[in-house]
Amino acid sequence: MLSKNNMSNKNQSPQIFTVWSSEVESRLDPFYHQSYFRELENQLKGSKHKLVKLKDICTAVRGVTYSRDDEAEDGVKILRANNITLSTNEINLDDVRYIRADFPVSDEQKLKTGDILMSAASGSKEHVGKVAYIADGTDFYFGSFMMVLRADTSKVNPQYLFEFLASKIFRSLLFRILGGTNINNLNFSMIGDFDIPLPPHEIQSKIAKISEKNRIKAKELEEEARSMITSIDDYVLGELGIATERERE
Repeated sequence: MLSKNNMSNKNQSPQIFTVWSSEVESRLDPFYHQSYFRELENQLKGSKHKLVKLKDICTAVRGVTYSRDDEAEDGVKILRANNITLSTNEINLDDVRYIRADFPVSDEQKLKTGDILMSAASGSKEHVGKVAYIADGTDFYFGSFMMVLRADTSKVNPQYLFEFLASKIFRSLLFRILGGTNINNLNFSMIGDFDIPLPPHEIQSKIAKISEKNRIKAKELEEEARSMITSIDDYVLGELGIATERERE
């Protein structure tokens, strides 16, 4: 996580820096006030677009709380932190949890088109705050260690908001909250005052569309790379006269 945020070198040697008492507020830990984070804040404030508070453009919903006794082989489908792939910000369905069909769940806890699903708690800080965008309505719900940010579409394009929340600068400033403490969980009050650049709707839409196009292209290239690796393996084994399981079939 540190290397991803370009912080590894900054944290390997002692640092001396000063902070005005007026800037300390309620945080006394030195980690929070490192100059690196203050530089990020200044970069954000330097945006050519107005800044708004996250809490002013979306609401948050916490997920379904259940116990092991409520789990079942089939029933209500629950997504958890492991269902968001950190490297791609995509939903994966590798290990979906089910709870009994008659378990009382709120419609607010069902994933809807335009929702931003966020990991609110994890054993690893690296996975706290990771997000995925729900492009289409689903029959999935989300667990209590998750949080959904539901955008006010009159103010912000939800996919644009997702892209910003997945950005390096947001992740770094989020890590600022978590990094110097033992906190491995989030609630909306911790991030509601984050500044979010809010360009005009047409620019938000442009950013969302181009970002989505690039994500699709990246996925295609990843699949192409996997295919090429497989072809190399097949070639090497073929040259050695070693039959693969696929050839035997």
